[in-house]
Amino acid sequence: MATIITRNNKLYLRYYDKITGTKKDKALGLQNNREGLRLAKEQKKLFEANLLDKYYSLNTMVKNRMSIDEAAALFSEVRKHSKSTITGTLLAVRHLKTATKIHYLTDLDRADFQRFSIYLSKTIGKNGKPFSPNSKNIYSRSLRNMFTWLKAEKYVNENFVILEKEEVKQLEVIPIEILEQIKIHLFDKNKKAYYFIRMLELTGLRKSSALALSWEQIDFRSNIITIDNVKKNRKFIFPLTNDILSLLKEMGIQKEGRIFGYSSDGLKFWYRVQDKLGFKKYYGLHQIRKTFISTLANSGISLYDVATLADHRSIQTTYKYYAKSNIERLKNLLDGEKPSPQPSPQTVSKGVQMG
Repeated sequence: MATIITRNNKLYLRYYDKITGTKKDKALGLQNNREGLRLAKEQKKLFEANLLDKYYSLNTMVKNRMSIDEAAALFSEVRKHSKSTITGTLLAVRHLKTATKIHYLTDLDRADFQRFSIYLSKTIGKNGKPFSPNSKNIYSRSLRNMFTWLKAEKYVNENFVILEKEEVKQLEVIPIEILEQIKIHLFDKNKKAYYFIRMLELTGLRKSSALALSWEQIDFRSNIITIDNVKKNRKFIFPLTNDILSLLKEMGIQKEGRIFGYSSDGLKFWYRVQDKLGFKKYYGLHQIRKTFISTLANSGISLYDVATLADHRSIQTTYKYYAKSNIERLKNLLDGEKPSPQPSPQTVSKGVQMG
């Protein structure tokens, strides 16, 4: 049913898709060597067994008309989406069915997606307010991605989903003096929490990536850290800077195991300390990352380097959310005003010297 082939020294499985009537290649992510071939043969057996089950299921669905729910489930299964992406897709599908009163793919046409767009504009959410522009964009983008795949797999003839316009919000960072107050308090009262916040400040890591970080991922010889992007299920490289190395030494370097023992629900200290210090507004943990990236973008470093350090797959993400925050400073510079000194990423990351 499937054949192992080589292309550019990488291994693929070539198989015949009975549903679309075409030959397809599945990348295995393996090199063409002895170990890679051994693993490819194991994957081939599992793939062929799963393929039989899938064809039986698909033939049944096609024969009885594939429902929108079945299409969403198939899309999520084949593309191996994250839990949050699957949840978003299913929620978008639920809104589509509510807006159109239609349950089968073949019954949908262009007018139905126009009705869906109108529905997003008029529907009141759980908070008693209409959907925000970004919520509408997320729902429409989830559906558009799904129907793009369905069209490519020939389950539908056209992708009529209307992509709702996204609203780029004003970037909100944490003022340096606020972050310093939090760090000073944690340094005195909760050293473990201080170390975690300091790591976020020095790296701009997503919370999930920082929580997953282990000692085995740090290469002290090459001065690099291999970091898991838990959200996108990929890895990226971050430099082991002198500041990060000093922090790890202060923590006590270990041979193995997770660096931070917190669970995703065990970071409530961040809000408790803000209550303790009497701040008038809360700052989220993710804003430490925004502060880190915004500082880089405004420091003269190229956008390509900023995108690399931030693990943005597209430089457009970096530009859209961070480079534009620098426009006011550039305007003042062109108008002949004396620019206020911009702190370097190293200066901002160091903050006050503690410990």
